[in-house]
Amino acid sequence: MKKLLCMLLCLCAILTAPLALASCQGTPKEKDPADCKHTVTFMVDGKVYTVLGYDELPGKLDMPTYPAKENAAFAGWYEDEAGTEKPFSDVQWLRDGGGHITVYATFERAYLVPMRIEAETFREKIVKPLEANAPSKAHRDVLVLLAHFSLKAYATEANPAKKEVVAQVYPITMEKNIDIYAMNVPPTDELLAELESYIKKYCPDYTFEDLAEDHSYVEYLAQPIAD
Repeated sequence: MKKLLCMLLCLCAILTAPLALASCQGTPKEKDPADCKHTVTFMVDGKVYTVLGYDELPGKLDMPTYPAKENAAFAGWYEDEAGTEKPFSDVQWLRDGGGHITVYATFERAYLVPMRIEAETFREKIVKPLEANAPSKAHRDVLVLLAHFSLKAYATEANPAKKEVVAQVYPITMEKNIDIYAMNVPPTDELLAELESYIKKYCPDYTFEDLAEDHSYVEYLAQPIAD
């Protein structure tokens, strides 16, 4: 009986040891961030969006999905609340040894038009409903909207030279091994208003939450709209 009990205790020690080690490997902690050695607090419009807490610094931060805002697009995290002086660099923060920092979301005025978007997502969220709800696939609205986006193929491109060109201009395609669609002309208020009207009319389920999610996946930060 004692021998059996000893074996059971040893087995329990073996099973629980990895769990104890796993909680100290630098992954976000399931506890109050104030108890972590390193924290990044993300603020949006004066409210906490999320907090990353670490006891040991990871090789790379698991950055949160871009926050969404009506009639706006996410333009980056800044260390100053006004969002005008110092962009937050997660890479630099890690190099500097971490610590505790609060960063603030900035936005640019925007229309409900994805500037860059993963290719299959574009087909599912924009192209399919557009073609399904428009009078025909050859309708002017369909042709005009689609004409302003170009496929930047990396994952499906067989030519190494062409893949390299796409990767140089759009590094995210190589990092995630994806294809994307991108706006192929400088966006102006007039153009974006027109394209937004088509998306709202024919893709009614597409929202600014979708826009934030789609921009986040391809790591596109909003730019000021050209005059």
